[in-house]
Amino acid sequence: ASQVGWMVGIGNHEMGWSMSDMPGSDSLGECGVPYAALFPFARTHPVTTKPADGIKVVKRFPMSKAQALKNEKLWHPFYSYKHGNVHVVMMSTEHDFSPGSVQYMWINKELANINRTETPWVLFLGHRPMYVSDKFEAPVTALLKEHVEPLLFKYSVDVAMWGHHHSYQRARCRVYQGKCNKEGTHQIVTGAGGFEHSPIGNDTEEIWAIKDNTSWGVSLLDFKNETHVNITFIEHKNDKIIDQFWVQKQAQTVDPPHQTVAYY
Repeated sequence: ASQVGWMVGIGNHEMGWSMSDMPGSDSLGECGVPYAALFPFARTHPVTTKPADGIKVVKRFPMSKAQALKNEKLWHPFYSYKHGNVHVVMMSTEHDFSPGSVQYMWINKELANINRTETPWVLFLGHRPMYVSDKFEAPVTALLKEHVEPLLFKYSVDVAMWGHHHSYQRARCRVYQGKCNKEGTHQIVTGAGGFEHSPIGNDTEEIWAIKDNTSWGVSLLDFKNETHVNITFIEHKNDKIIDQFWVQKQAQTVDPPHQTVAYY
């Protein structure tokens, strides 16, 4: 991190407490303090929280949503940046993203204003996954599909990457509403950073090209030009390529012409 830009997104281990939008007890919220201190451009300054389990709405700061959107200097736990020909949008899956929320309106505005001539690629990031093969049904996946996925589809987001589930999973095609759709978004879960793996589900969805919970590693994205990006998942202990594929603009099939190495 002393030599390469280190951009992070907040997750349940930073915000997990009983009054979070996604209630839990992962950290009681204290781990979000260093995140806010070290990344002031994305500092948490929530306006209103609307928990998924029906807990009453809690105002943390007396500021309206309109004021929050108008004040461009206001810090939130979500942000965006440009790097070369890529526009990166980082959401917080731990804060309200339902229609009408500050974050939802920000995501909609951010995606709508992207200059695709300057940055033809749009990479969308979040902690809890929108699509994942898991033995346990997570309520947030349904909420992300209901509220956020239509925005990804509307604004032609190319790739969405998530963590949280300790595995590597990759859809074989662009996805929308659970099915392959050439106008949809490539969905990738890259949460195998080193902690014990999560169980893979027994689902029969045909969207998955690989579901690996035996390897730990990192995903690398190489944006070759305005139409092609190469994405590789590399195992950390021996630099072995576990998965490698190409994403091509407006292309349905993404597997490379050579055989992809995959451990299931």
